[in-house]
Amino acid sequence: LDSNITDADGAGIFNFGNINIQNTTLSRNVSTTGAGAAICSAPGSMNLLSNSTISGNNAANGGGGLYSIGTSLSITNCTFTNNQSVFGGGIWLASFGNTIKNTIIADNSAPSQVDIYAQDEVISSQGYNIIGDTVGSMWVPATGDILGSSLTSTISPGLYPLQDNGGPTCTHSFDCSSIANNAGTDSGTPASDQRGLPTVGAKDIGAYEAQFVVPNPDLGADISVCSGEDAILSAGTPSDSANWYDIHGTLLSSYTMDYSYSVNETDTIIVELYTTNGGDCVGFDTTIVNEQIPIQPTITQNGWLTSSTAQEYQWILNGDSIPAATTDSLYPTQAGHYQIAVVDTNGCWSISDSLYVEIVGISDEFNISFLVYPNPGKGLFNILLYGAGAETCSLTVLDLTGRVIFSQSINYSKQQVLDLQHLPAGNYLLQIENSTHRMVKKVVIHK
Repeated sequence: LDSNITDADGAGIFNFGNINIQNTTLSRNVSTTGAGAAICSAPGSMNLLSNSTISGNNAANGGGGLYSIGTSLSITNCTFTNNQSVFGGGIWLASFGNTIKNTIIADNSAPSQVDIYAQDEVISSQGYNIIGDTVGSMWVPATGDILGSSLTSTISPGLYPLQDNGGPTCTHSFDCSSIANNAGTDSGTPASDQRGLPTVGAKDIGAYEAQFVVPNPDLGADISVCSGEDAILSAGTPSDSANWYDIHGTLLSSYTMDYSYSVNETDTIIVELYTTNGGDCVGFDTTIVNEQIPIQPTITQNGWLTSSTAQEYQWILNGDSIPAATTDSLYPTQAGHYQIAVVDTNGCWSISDSLYVEIVGISDEFNISFLVYPNPGKGLFNILLYGAGAETCSLTVLDLTGRVIFSQSINYSKQQVLDLQHLPAGNYLLQIENSTHRMVKKVVIHK
């Protein structure tokens, strides 16, 4: 019902009986000298309004959208906006037994009682209403009500102009920023809106149900990344696009759902995920990317080379990895620059400074003879150690990476048998060592 004009009451509808108004728009109706430009209800009648829009109506004598006296009203899922009158720009009520639920009454105009004029406490709020200005309404708040007041601050749902938004009648739409968005209730309200469209997400307040979905990006828990390595972040939710910012608001990347960058400091990363499917909706999430500074390992030299504690190890000689040298210690068998690369307790790779190792001819200093035979052999070797110094020494068997196979004591001037038959064919090192000296021989096992 649009653009009706009368010099009496009720330019749109004048009701003396019971009336049920659903899925209807009453707009731009004018009562030049009367009240209730859109709807005027006389005493004794019953009005049921649901899923309807009352907009842009003008009454000279109260209740631009609705004027009701001596009438019981039930208003659900409706929108009253842009109506005007001398008082009660949206609604004028002078009857008991009125209930209002999930309804917008806002942005109406009048010299006083802008949105609602009520005599006594005649309104029973059923909750989830938006009232732009409650002054003059005798409104008693209920669960979900969003209320403004000209005594403090009025509120507006931010409705777009009345227009064709689909369906047989015009409605007022809104975008994601509206306080009506997802603020309503499904309980005791119609399953569809004025246009016949279903609820999407949480129910909206008023006659219009937005069909957009607010993006909900999820960056997950905060992460730790080793310095210099890439942090890889994903917004996680399909959408039109995403912008990425640091904590200072600097735009890092745009129009991409994923973002990666080389970490050189601890930073807070913010993703702005938005959709343009009629709502210009924006969702945000934040994560902290913690920079882990690698712990540089150290090498201790005491015959053996020993690394500081780490989770994984790789020994390096002259810039090349030593095959199978992946323990915390290494016996150096040739001169050169040694380093240790490790995975530290934070899971980061790091490499030590270079340590130059020089191999000294220890046999001459020992002034002894060290005889091993047969060599090469099948694994059973005779060992004879004789010469100056009659102390007991230790005999250690190592593979070529410096890994210890086993160790035992050995005496001077006494032949002993070393059984290595359980070892696979290959080259091994025999190390003889006392408290001050050490010497090494290579033995070969063939099968």
